[in-house]
This record gives sequence, structure tokens and C-alpha cells, in this order.
Amino acid sequence: MKLLFTRLALPLTILCCVSAHTEAAPSYDFAQLTYQNTEYSDIPGFSLRGFAARLSTTITPNMFVEANYSNSQDQHDGITFKNPKWKISLGYIQRLSAQTALDYQVGLGNLEIDLRNQFIRQKEDANIISYEVNIRHMLKKEWEIYGGLELQNWDIGSNQKAYHLGALYDAPIIKVGMEYTKYSDSEIIGLALRYDF
Repeated sequence: MKLLFTRLALPLTILCCVSAHTEAAPSYDFAQLTYQNTEYSDIPGFSLRGFAARLSTTITPNMFVEANYSNSQDQHDGITFKNPKWKISLGYIQRLSAQTALDYQVGLGNLEIDLRNQFIRQKEDANIISYEVNIRHMLKKEWEIYGGLELQNWDIGSNQKAYHLGALYDAPIIKVGMEYTKYSDSEIIGLALRYDF
């Protein structure tokens, strides 16, 4: 999966960059569904797959709220690993130009690490405070690229740092794209569908 992302990311970036005209602004009113693959460096042998739902809506011209929920799982050597998580964020939008926006988010969330077999269960539940900054840019009305940095403070376990990368193509009716997130001890690759409203 990582190899697929690497092979597609460079041509996608080159294709986007040759565009000379930009016509649209990044939207903060959307619903998104992502099929994702998650791997943890400190829990080897598992490749968790599942779906993530994301909903964002503006409450003023420069403020928005965003809700995220995902649930991925895998089985290996008789062990089931489940990884549900959610986050709700409040964000501020800084428009740098008609095509480029920065946003700053503060969020509250929860993450579970749930490992079990037929004899025993080990579960950890972490509450999270998240601080995030993202940049989004339209490289033509059909293309959007974006990236961001995130810091997560966990009430148990190790705090996490992350960076996010992604690109979306505005196909008829719906946007399609790819996303990559690297945390301190995990990484997520996703294929996304987004609907702007």
C-alpha cells in the first residue's frame, strides 16, 4: 500500500503543478468517507483496515467544527486487534489568498487499543487533546493538495506528533483522493471520497 501511494504521489503532484489557473477556494463544508490502512510500529504483525468518517461545517465565515470517527481492525495468530477512535475539533480559518487557506484546530478525542484472543483481553483507552495546523491549496478548480502538523497530548501512554499529506480530485458529483498520516508510532494510508455541500 505504501508503495502504491509513493508511485501515485509524484505524478499527481507534477500534474497538479503544471496548472496555470486557479479558480476555487478550499471548502470547509464537507462530508468524507475514507478506507484506510493503519500500522503500529510497536505492535508488529498487524495491518488494520477499516473506514473513517469525517464531517466539517462552518459556523461563521472564519470558524468551523469538525467531527472524526474511525474503526479499523485486523487478526493475526489468533489475536484480534481493534482500534476505534473519535475526535471533535473547533477550528479557525485564515485565508491567505483566494486559493490558499491555513486552519488552526483544537480538539478533544479518544482512542482505544483493544487486543484479545479467546482467553485474554488487553485494552487501553486514551483521552486526547489535539492541536493542529493545516494548509490547503487549490491547484486548479479540479485539484486540491493539503498538508498539516499535529500534536496530541494523551492522558496515558506517549504523546504523539504527526504530519498529514493529501490530494483530492474534483470528479463529477464527488471528490476522490489519497491521504497519508505519520504519527510517532503509527502510520495511516487512505483512499477518500469527499462531498462538498
